[in-house]
Amino acid sequence: MVWSELSHAVHMIGRRLRSVRGVVAIVTAIGAAMLFGFVGLAVDGGFWYGTHAALQVAADAGAMAAARQIDSSNASQAYLQSVAQSAANKSVSTLRSSPAVGLVWNGGSVTVTASAPEQLFFSEIVGYLGGNLVARAIAGTTGGSQPCVLALTSSSTTGVLVQDNGTTVNSPDCAMYSDASGTSSVDIKGGDVTVPVVGAVGSVVGAPTNTQVIQGGAVLPDPYANLAVPIPSYGAGTCGTSCPASAGANVTTDLSPGYYGSGLDISKNSTVSLAPGVYYIDGNLTLNGDSTITGTGVTFYVTGSISWNGNNNTVSLSAPTSGTYSGVLIFQSRTDSSQASFSGNSTFNISGSIYTPDASVVFTGNDTTGPVVNITPGVGVNVVSQTVTVAGHATINTGEPPSTGGQTVGGTPFLSG
Repeated sequence: MVWSELSHAVHMIGRRLRSVRGVVAIVTAIGAAMLFGFVGLAVDGGFWYGTHAALQVAADAGAMAAARQIDSSNASQAYLQSVAQSAANKSVSTLRSSPAVGLVWNGGSVTVTASAPEQLFFSEIVGYLGGNLVARAIAGTTGGSQPCVLALTSSSTTGVLVQDNGTTVNSPDCAMYSDASGTSSVDIKGGDVTVPVVGAVGSVVGAPTNTQVIQGGAVLPDPYANLAVPIPSYGAGTCGTSCPASAGANVTTDLSPGYYGSGLDISKNSTVSLAPGVYYIDGNLTLNGDSTITGTGVTFYVTGSISWNGNNNTVSLSAPTSGTYSGVLIFQSRTDSSQASFSGNSTFNISGSIYTPDASVVFTGNDTTGPVVNITPGVGVNVVSQTVTVAGHATINTGEPPSTGGQTVGGTPFLSG
């Protein structure tokens, strides 16, 4: 009996030991699976980190490439998207496939995203089904310049021409730009040109050293496209319908704003003072030699040609600083293509813009001397014309247009996020 009881006890102990070993095996299996899953997460996490870093490189590259094209004539949502995708694809070689690139164009900047699915090697063991990794970058341009000189022609001709030794264009704080589409949209054939940015829809020829050059740029809009044509003033303080066609020669006289129905000729050896207001010149505006003309708060609206020629003229004129024609000194009719010329050995001190939307403006002298035109900015671009020519020892000094929220050209792309 003793032996029977002892045998039964040994049997029961064996059963219990086998039961414990089964539990340990189960616990060990579960623990191993969990440990393997967490190790897998760590391995996958390291891979995701590397993938996200590669995506950030792709997003940065795409954003910078698109930002460089914001001012191009091809700029559109679809075009910038394709530029960003191409740059992103070229920037990374560690991804299994090209990243998906998204782009939002916000005028002066772009926001680019680059995404790719998470690669799952071990994480599914613990039930993680994965998602997309996304990197984001914002890029725009800093710096840049508003134009001082803008040629509006959309033809394949030359929009801005600077030529002849002794000719000077001094615009250290603003750009020179042409909307012409040809191979010499801006053509600098001689002279001394100081300008930080030269840009064109077409090509630029002869740009000075250390000047940023933009070719294939966007068409810059006419900044005065919505400027209303003035209505002649006949009220108090004007000459009404009795404005003289000529200021006369060898005289000192005062002129008032009003309707000049036969144009206005300021003859030789005249000293003329202009009262503030709009001078509606229905015809040609002519200034001859050896005269002095002064005026503050003045705007000329001209339906014919503009000829400020001759030697020894001294002109000191400023545009209004408020109202409809604030900053506009000369406004030529949009339906008149008669050339506006500033020539001879004269000095023109101008505060305000010269706007000849359908005509060429020419600053020119001769083989030895030319006009000196000092343009202090009003509230916008200094010279806006169909085409602009500076030649024959002419000197143009322009100032930086004040910040008006208008379009700038040039600048350096930057990442902001």
